[in-house]
Amino acid sequence: MSSRHLHRTRTSTVEDRIHYEGQVITGLTIDTSVEYMLACIPTLRRFHEISDQGLREMILAAAIILRQFEEMEDYDHEEATRQTKVNFLDIINAVIRDSYDEASIGRHEFLDVAYWICLRQEVYSAFTQKRTPRMLLAPEQWHNATTVNKTVMHTAQVAEWLFEGGQATEWSKCCEPTRVPKLTASGRLSEQQAQLEQNLTSQTRYMPILERTPDRANGEVLPTLWYASDLVTIAVQHVMIAKTVLTAEAPTLSSIHDRSLQRHAEAEVRRIILELCGIAMHRLTCPPTLVNAIMGILLYGDYFTDQWERRPLANVIKNFLDIKAWPLPGALRSFGPGQ
Repeated sequence: MSSRHLHRTRTSTVEDRIHYEGQVITGLTIDTSVEYMLACIPTLRRFHEISDQGLREMILAAAIILRQFEEMEDYDHEEATRQTKVNFLDIINAVIRDSYDEASIGRHEFLDVAYWICLRQEVYSAFTQKRTPRMLLAPEQWHNATTVNKTVMHTAQVAEWLFEGGQATEWSKCCEPTRVPKLTASGRLSEQQAQLEQNLTSQTRYMPILERTPDRANGEVLPTLWYASDLVTIAVQHVMIAKTVLTAEAPTLSSIHDRSLQRHAEAEVRRIILELCGIAMHRLTCPPTLVNAIMGILLYGDYFTDQWERRPLANVIKNFLDIKAWPLPGALRSFGPGQ
């Protein structure tokens, strides 16, 4: 994955040699990363035959890294046609499922970390590919999760609801304790959203250390929001992403047919996305914040028709390309002021 990232972000080449932080890297081509990936496949294929827990954890780590490598690839691009896509998510799910049961959750720290990393990857894939998440959403994981990790699982549940039709039917995959009555999908998720927001706003560690509204008189569009850590920042952004979906796709909007309510919902979504982008642009040292901002723009960027507001969103997209060097989702390739 490093070799592919270096190839994508190369800033200077001399005689086909890549210069990185003063070092000359020779022999690095577009195919180098593929060669490394193929070298891993034989071991990945036989993980179910391996009983050594340490080796199984290394295989899981390799699958996670290779899955991110897969996310970096643009399969519409000519250079990607030479590669064979491997379903690393199935490998990851199988390793996690076979490595521990419900009673052992919380005792295998590496597997727990792997689970939440994978789920974050799957949230991104679900929203960018517009499909339901395929990651295992085990109820026991919710019970044992921290507030930060619950924000990630909640966002995955929202994506699942959205891409399964967003209907106001009974939610059958409830991860709350059994004493909580079952609600409709929208009500169930809205209540969970409200609970997570309350958790974030009631604890000092989740509050912004600097918050400033944009000075629109001086042309500012994005608000300034600083948080004390990357972990808190990512949690807050996931809650924001989930809220945009629950606000924009609320079943009540389609059932009431009140245009004023729809306009209010659209304005709220725009406000949240501007905050999402403001967080990212003031924390460029944490690239995942840009990934989360891109998800928000991808979902509801078409709610922005004002060129003045679209320009900073286009700048977020540019920074995503410059820093992450990931392929841009197709729907955002032409995003810009007035488009």
